[in-house]
Amino acid sequence: MLFCLVVLTLLSRVASAPVSHDEYQFVASGQLLARQMLLPYLHYPFLHMPYQVAVNALAAALSDYDFLAARLLASAANLVSMLLLFGLVTRIFKQRSTITAVLAGSLAVLLLLFDPSLAPVDGRALNHALPVTLTLVSFAFYRTASSRPTRGRWLAAAGVTSGLAVGVRLSFAVVVVPFLAILALDWLRGLPSRSLKGILAYLAGLVLALLPVGLIILAAPGPFYFGNYLYIRLNTLYRQEVGFEASMNLLSKLEYFAINVLAHPVGLLLYLTLLAVSLVALVRVIRYKEAIASQALLAALLAWALLAAGFAPTPLWPQYFFAPVPFLILAAAYGVLLVPRPDTQRLAAIALVVIFIATFPLNGLGHGLAVLAQPERWVPLQVHQLALDIKQQVPSGRILSLAPIYPLEAGLGAYPTFTVGPFVWRTAPLLSAEGRRQYQLVSFHELEDLLAHDPPAAILTGLETDYGFDKFDTNGLEKPIIDYAVRHGFEPRYRFTRPFWPSTITLWVRK
Repeated sequence: MLFCLVVLTLLSRVASAPVSHDEYQFVASGQLLARQMLLPYLHYPFLHMPYQVAVNALAAALSDYDFLAARLLASAANLVSMLLLFGLVTRIFKQRSTITAVLAGSLAVLLLLFDPSLAPVDGRALNHALPVTLTLVSFAFYRTASSRPTRGRWLAAAGVTSGLAVGVRLSFAVVVVPFLAILALDWLRGLPSRSLKGILAYLAGLVLALLPVGLIILAAPGPFYFGNYLYIRLNTLYRQEVGFEASMNLLSKLEYFAINVLAHPVGLLLYLTLLAVSLVALVRVIRYKEAIASQALLAALLAWALLAAGFAPTPLWPQYFFAPVPFLILAAAYGVLLVPRPDTQRLAAIALVVIFIATFPLNGLGHGLAVLAQPERWVPLQVHQLALDIKQQVPSGRILSLAPIYPLEAGLGAYPTFTVGPFVWRTAPLLSAEGRRQYQLVSFHELEDLLAHDPPAAILTGLETDYGFDKFDTNGLEKPIIDYAVRHGFEPRYRFTRPFWPSTITLWVRK
């Protein structure tokens, strides 16, 4: 029953989540790799670590419904995370009754499934789900290593999965610190079979998993530097240019965290529990050298590290606080065992259950599940249909757009420069012309030159209408593209209105 609820809920989110322009770079990059063997950084700007591209390339290779397949793979990662969490929590309570263990595991899954920070990313083709799954696998490998004579192999495997998580999303580099800290603590306490070899095994696995990233850095150091560091600074400047003020400094970030995370009763209780578990686990690790205390401390340290990583971007968004949640839940589960008094354990468990039931999103759940019975309302299918409608009007050639997933979904060409959608386009003007050449970027200054030797067969607009290039330039991101269309004899011949998109989408073709 629980498994059916989880699967149906995840599928309903895949079907109903609105299209986000954050999805463009992950879907389009997979499409370009699957069909043209184009690689991020080497052939176009990219703003994240590269491993998610390979995953989404697999999705594009397996199905003509690229957008749907990429969303399903991301959702599958969330499903695996929940299965892992269920398994880990039930094992934590294995010495209790089977009913207690299963109930604890089920509650853990429900807490993760309905956590508010999951809502903005669940069902979407982003790179938040997979690194969480990989880090949970790393934790499971460490836990297994605690009781196996082949400890080094399991720690090497933990290093590999940690490295893969970093290769998907750079913010997960912080998870290396808790693993090294707990391994060093095990070694310094002189626990049996805990030696320097375990640390070296973990590091060896980590380095092995990140070798492809190293090769990409050697091949394209400038674009890699831009995508993973310089763009972040430029995006902050861009937000200031357009007058965005929320969560832009430490004080406003703390306020944002309080309003969006701690104001939720379950979130507040989990973070209070994390604080208590961290202190108790640290004391018990040092005093009693307990393996279970080491596991509890690792879960707590992972939660703290991923929370700190969530504060790093500017501005903040709710999804940045999803990554710590599985480890908050794990730490809380260990905390129940670390509390010596059974009555206190029961009180904490009852409080968590009551708060969860009181905040259970029953209305939202019913609406989401209803969408599954109506395929015509599935957003990925609507995206696919729009792509087919575009192809019907433009059978071949490249289409110029800040949303490249639509022509690529239709099997048409797109400009790799715009793989990441509007993000480089809106920040590139903040660099000098020399800087744009150095990092192989195209702004509206270079648009004419880009298209002079490879003109588009059509132009697709109406997909970036929220911002301009500064606070006085409302809805102006597509204006240079529209100006190009007018100058070069294109006319807005076809207009599409779709339920998944709030504005009219316009296809420009030559007169």
